[in-house]
Amino acid sequence: MPLLYHLVEPDHWKKYMDKDRYMSAGFQEEGFIHLSLREQIDGVLERFYADASELLVLVIPEKPVRKALKYEPGGDVDELFPHLYQGIPIEAIEDIKMLKRNSAGAWEWIS
Repeated sequence: MPLLYHLVEPDHWKKYMDKDRYMSAGFQEEGFIHLSLREQIDGVLERFYADASELLVLVIPEKPVRKALKYEPGGDVDELFPHLYQGIPIEAIEDIKMLKRNSAGAWEWIS
């Protein structure tokens, strides 16, 4: 079963720690939550998080969210990205990892 990944700033995640569903910052505007496959994360970090120094990675198995999931083109790259057309049920989140920039500016998986 594929795993899906969602990058989120720690301060935004804190708003949902005691909720039943997580909603991304852009959900109201876009109507879906941006997700990635593992092999897509580095490109997403490079394109959208150049100025970030710390992020959380929500790890979600595909099965519990499959009914609201669509694989669609991702902007200016020739790839299909998973988009979730609902909030992420908190119980569907299998793990939360942390990414931090090291002294050389590269991303490192902390946990």
